[in-house]
Amino acid sequence: MSIKTKLIAGVGSLALAAGGMAAFAVPAANAASQSLLTCTGTSIVALLNPTLGSADAKYAKASVKRIDAANSAKYHASLTGGEDLGPSTQDATTCAVDSGIRTNNAATNSASGKDNPFDNQTNGQATLNMTAGTPFVGSIVGSTAGSATCNRSDPAVNGDYPTAYPLQGKLIFKFSQADAALKQIQLQAYTRLGSDPADSDVTHITVRGTVIKGPGVGGDVSSTFGFGAAFDTKKNLNLLDCVNDNSNVNDPRDGNASLATLIISPADGSDVGLTVDPFLVSIPA
Repeated sequence: MSIKTKLIAGVGSLALAAGGMAAFAVPAANAASQSLLTCTGTSIVALLNPTLGSADAKYAKASVKRIDAANSAKYHASLTGGEDLGPSTQDATTCAVDSGIRTNNAATNSASGKDNPFDNQTNGQATLNMTAGTPFVGSIVGSTAGSATCNRSDPAVNGDYPTAYPLQGKLIFKFSQADAALKQIQLQAYTRLGSDPADSDVTHITVRGTVIKGPGVGGDVSSTFGFGAAFDTKKNLNLLDCVNDNSNVNDPRDGNASLATLIISPADGSDVGLTVDPFLVSIPA
C-alpha cells in the first residue's frame, strides 16, 4: 500500500486528530505509575454534526456509540468513504482489572473500621466486558466538541488557537457486570483528544482524561486510536481534501471536505513496539 493510499485510508481520523487539538506526548512506560484497568478490543462509531471540514478550524461535535451487531451491519467499513468493504468490526471491549481495586483489603479500612470503598471497585470481578446478558447489556456512549479542521497538509489552513480548540467531552463504558448493589458497573471519564508529535501516522489521535466515576475513579486515562471513514457517499465528502494542499485554486474541492461518519478502533502509538495500545487507566504508584 502506497503512502498516499495509507493517507486516504486514514483520512477519517484526520477529522479528529487534525489542527485544533492540543498536542500530547504519549507517556512512556513509567515504573512510577500503577495500571488499574487495561481495556482492549474497543470498536465505536462517531457521528459528527456539525461535520468536520478541511478549511480553517470550525466548531464540530461528535457523538459516539458502540459497534454492536446492529451497528456493524449499519455502518460499513471503507477506505475512502466511497467503497463498501462490508460490515465494520464488532466491539469486543474487555478490561482486565488490577487486584488492588477488586479485592477487599481489611488493612486499608479506617481506624474506626469503616470499609475502604477503593479496594473493591468491581465487586471482586477481575474482568469487565460487554457480553450481553451477564446480567446487563454493555454499551459505550459519549460526546465530544471543539473547533477543528481535518487538514494537516496545508500550512495556510488556520488550525491554531483561538480559531481551533481541543475536542473534549465525556466517555461512558457500561459493562455487563453488576456491582455489589446489583447495579450495572459503569466507567465515566472526562476526555480530551490530541495528537502526538512523535507519532508519524496522521490517522492517529491520543485520548487523555480522568475517570470521574466507576472503576479506577480518579485515575488517568491514556490511549491511542485510529480513525477511518465509514461507507457513506452522501455524508463523507471530498475526503482527499484533508490531505491536499489547498493552494490549487483550480480544484473546486479545496476546503470542501465534509466528514460525518467515522469508525474508531485502538492503534499502536509512538511507543516502542508494534502492539496496539490499550485503553489504560492508571494512578501514581
